Amino acid sequence: MALGAAGFPAVVVDPDKDIDEAVRRSPARRARDNLLASVPGVGSVTAGTLPAARFNTALKPSYQRLLADGKSKKLALIAVARKPPTILTANPQRSKTRQNA
Repeated sequence: MALGAAGFPAVVVDPDKDIDEAVRRSPARRARDNLLASVPGVGSVTAGTLPAARFNTALKPSYQRLLADGKSKKLALIAVARKPPTILTANPQRSKTRQNA
């Protein structure tokens, strides 16, 4: 992408592609993506949300508490789906990629 005056792109042909390339060049973003990808199941969070809400000992209490508080099942599932990535990225200085044994 060629930059024109004031650092703005001279011509924007495909803004989605330009944004994607800029994000991929970011070391912080790459580190976050690598961290998330290193945990089994996080890449397919939405597919695993329902079983996790029912059987995962760490997530089940959160799901049940939200339902008991009168939240809809849909909202509770979304909250459960967001929890693992939020925990992983909450403190990037302490985050380490998971080593599969």
